[in-house]
Amino acid sequence: MRHQEITLSCGSKIQVFDDLFSWQQREYFFEFVNNSLYTPHTGASTATNESFSPQMILQSSYGEEDNLNFGLIHLDTVSKYLVDAGKPARTWVNITLPGFWIHQHSDASTRKNAKLTTLMYFASFKWEKHFGGDTIFCNKMTGEKERVVEYIPGRLILFDSYIPHITTITTGHALARYAYVCLFSKENNE
Repeated sequence: MRHQEITLSCGSKIQVFDDLFSWQQREYFFEFVNNSLYTPHTGASTATNESFSPQMILQSSYGEEDNLNFGLIHLDTVSKYLVDAGKPARTWVNITLPGFWIHQHSDASTRKNAKLTTLMYFASFKWEKHFGGDTIFCNKMTGEKERVVEYIPGRLILFDSYIPHITTITTGHALARYAYVCLFSKENNE
């Protein structure tokens, strides 16, 4: 297992983990997300059209049973990093198709009385560096782009859900880019 901690200029920390999962686990996770039901979702743009369209990315929402069957957040290798994260509040998988990117956004809701943590897992089984699809993390205060985290299959990222981030454009030669995202919430009084 390889771990890297990235600190943005605003002090926010991003945890990046590689090699947490076996080949068989990664294959299972990919097959699970690949066979999920997806619907069109807003939030992405093409390189030539800055407007948003509901047909630009596909999204699958996961409930408690889906999370249990998927199994990633329940593995000891992952759950030990989630001790202070709270409970899963919302889970989804995004598919970014070739030629698209996801605009700058944060995963946080408007809830002010909660600590929100995002777990992002890059679920594609095969990916080449020239496909793009990296995640750029931005300063929470200014929105300025600061750090790029490369899209590497099997990579897991933990970060404060209030940190804005962007998915870079995927090339026309790219495969579908799968990202499993679980938002954890811990009320301030917990």
